[in-house]
This record gives sequence, structure tokens and C-alpha cells, in this order.
Amino acid sequence: MDRRKVLRSLQICYQTGMKHSEILSQQRKMWDHCEDSTNWDVSHLGGPLRFENSLCFWIQADKKLLHDRIDKRVDDMVEKGLRLELNNYFDTLKEKNDELDYSRGILQSIGFKEFSAYLQLPKSERHSKLDNALFNVGIDILKLATRQYSKKQVQWINQRFLQPKRRQVPPIYGLDGNLTDAESWDINITRPAETLLENYLQGNFEHPIFAEKRVQTIEDREDDLIVRTCEICEGRAFVGIRQWEAHLVGRRHKKMKNRNMNRELRSFKFNSDPQNPSVEHTSVSTSEAQTSRLK
Repeated sequence: MDRRKVLRSLQICYQTGMKHSEILSQQRKMWDHCEDSTNWDVSHLGGPLRFENSLCFWIQADKKLLHDRIDKRVDDMVEKGLRLELNNYFDTLKEKNDELDYSRGILQSIGFKEFSAYLQLPKSERHSKLDNALFNVGIDILKLATRQYSKKQVQWINQRFLQPKRRQVPPIYGLDGNLTDAESWDINITRPAETLLENYLQGNFEHPIFAEKRVQTIEDREDDLIVRTCEICEGRAFVGIRQWEAHLVGRRHKKMKNRNMNRELRSFKFNSDPQNPSVEHTSVSTSEAQTSRLK
């Protein structure tokens, strides 16, 4: 159960005298019968913008680069005392309540829940081999969880701002965040953002930077009828960007991609030392050992 959502539904019920689900149902019905797509007051995804004159800056970075930054950020946190901070804060919580619920509250937030096994060890075990091992495992899980969270954030932006949905949204302008040194940041982010904002406030929407930096929505690309071929999936062809993007995130494409990667990896390991294919020998030895035990 999501406590936050339940509290929000109760709040709506007390304020309006209606169930949250009833209000959402009414909004959907109103939208279904609305012929004017510019009437944002009845959108099934929400009302109009709170602030009409709004624009959003999206600092974008390549996926691998973003993941590397996330890993480095976690490593920096460890160097700056993450372990001591976790121990001290957890000890404070234990002093207030010895029976902690690890499925609720801050103990379920990113940065805590990944270290639950480590934190539950008794103080006498701290800095033991087991303690160090569990802490290192927590670091790896934290890096993974943060990368997954960054993926969800991008998905949320795409779904809420860029998908073809009947909802009023502010314009989104992409800024190149691949380089983070001071000079590159000034050139790729600060200056373009200032130019966008200044011309937006002045109403000068003919400035070329608006077209250059605007992040395309699905509607902007619906006239794309280019035929794209997927070599990974044995030459399957897809017409238009929407079919192509749907294919790239599909189960079949991912399965074929992983199969090819595993085949290349096995080939690489064997070719690197054909006289001693350790991986293959190890797997055979393990299998033979299991078979002998069963006999």
C-alpha cells in the first residue's frame, strides 16, 4: 500500500465530499465528450498549467556517460563519509525505536534501503569481514538503484511532456550536458538557457534557438515514414519513427540483442586463448560435478 497516495485520496475526499476515483472518472467522461482539444480544463491527465508563461530546460546526457557520473557520485559519497553517516543516523533511529520497520519511511528511500542487511548487523560486527562485504554490496546496489531511478525520470519526462496526450504542457528545450567542465557548461547550457529565456520574455519566438533546442514531441515526428531495418533481428523492417522506437524497447529485440552479445562474448573468450578456454572448461566441470553428485 502506498501511504502517500492513500493520504492524498483521503484529503480529496474530505475537501470535496467525493471519492478520488469518482472525480477522475468525471474528468475522463468530460474529456471523452469534449470536441474542443484546446479546452485543457477537461483533460483526463490534469488541468491547465498553473503558470501559463512557462518553459522547461532539460539538461541531457548520453546514457553511458550519465551512468558513469552516477557511479562516480556514489564513490564520492563513500569517500566523504557515507558509511559513518549511515551508522550514526541508524544508531539514532534505533535509540528512539528499537523495532524499526524497514519497509516504510526513510528506511525505504534510495541510499538507505540498499544497506538494510549491513545496518541490521550488531555493533559488535562493525568493520568485520562480513560488515565490509555487506557494505560493498550495498554500494553496488545503490549504484544500480540510482541508475534505474534516472531511467524512470527520463521515462516520466517522455510520457508526461513528449507523448501525444491531450494535455497542456510547457515547451521543453534540450541542453547538452555531456561536458561538465566550466567552459563547456557555459557554452552548452548557461548561454543557450539565457538566450532562450531572454527571447521568451521579450516574445521574440522567431529566434532560431527555439527551433534548434526544442525537444520534439511524437506529434512533431508523425510525418516520418522512413523505412528502418534492424540487422540484429534478421533484417526486419519498420516504417516510421514510432514503429522503430517501439521495436527497440520490445522483448524480441532485447532477446536477440542479448543472444548476439553472449555469442560474441563466448567467441572472444575462446579466441583469446584457444588452448585454454577456461570459461567453457569451468562450465563443463561444474556440470559434470553436479551430474556425478546426482548419480
